[in-house]
Amino acid sequence: MSGAPIIVTFFLVLIAGAAAFYYVPKSQDQILYRTMLVITLTCTWTMWAITYLAQLNPLIAPERAFGHK
Repeated sequence: MSGAPIIVTFFLVLIAGAAAFYYVPKSQDQILYRTMLVITLTCTWTMWAITYLAQLNPLIAPERAFGHK
């Protein structure tokens, strides 16, 4: 297993965050909208990455202990 899916999704989220940051319409609440969008994307990617990595744990090197060591 490689880290390619995590890196690829990181860059996709980074691009989406940059687009969300720059395409928010000018208004009084522009900073609030930018902050909400960037934090939402960051939290979503972080949760996805943690879940993905947690599922890899049994696949990387499963070990079963027989007896006492």
